[in-house]
Amino acid sequence: MPRLKSSYRLMTENNPKSPEAEAYKKLRTYIDFADPIEDIRTIMIASAKKGEGKSMTSANLAVAYALAGKKALLIDADLREPTQHIIFHAPENAGLTTLLRLKHKFDDAVQPTSIMNLDLLPAGPVPSSSSEWLASAQMESVLAEAKERYDVVIVDTPSVLEATDASIVAALCDGVLLVINQGRTRKETVLQAKADLSKVKARFLGVVMNDARTRA
Repeated sequence: MPRLKSSYRLMTENNPKSPEAEAYKKLRTYIDFADPIEDIRTIMIASAKKGEGKSMTSANLAVAYALAGKKALLIDADLREPTQHIIFHAPENAGLTTLLRLKHKFDDAVQPTSIMNLDLLPAGPVPSSSSEWLASAQMESVLAEAKERYDVVIVDTPSVLEATDASIVAALCDGVLLVINQGRTRKETVLQAKADLSKVKARFLGVVMNDARTRA
């Protein structure tokens, strides 16, 4: 199975009783009770700009669901600067892009992780036109199949203000969480990102205040 790379901190696994891990568990609980009527199964994690910690938030939230006994899938839909294969030390030769290009079947592209109940669909080989692939009917099919197979699907995407990719994926997901670096993100930037997501009628679940210094 793929190993977790030590230079990235998955706090929900390495120290499941830490305050940081508890924060992810609370976030998981908040999402679960966000709508008592409709299930929120596909959750996109976004940020206004790079470097706000969205990829580590995606990974830790996915782990939090898996540790709670939910069958979880983490999809790296950041086809510009993918990170999840680095976090989980997974191969890049198969993934979302090979699924979208019909080069692999779902079971061949999805990879198990060292965490029980958690699978990873890495980005795969980076394409030249990511937005066109994410806007394809095949992307809808991938998410639909993921939703059938898993209790929860976490989707990592590029930053909202740096590409249209995030808005495209947001329209396909049940809800969106916006990750904000509390120490450096300007209010105007956050409002612009939220406005862009609103244009595609994304379901806004809330904001995750983060002070991460990790890339992504």
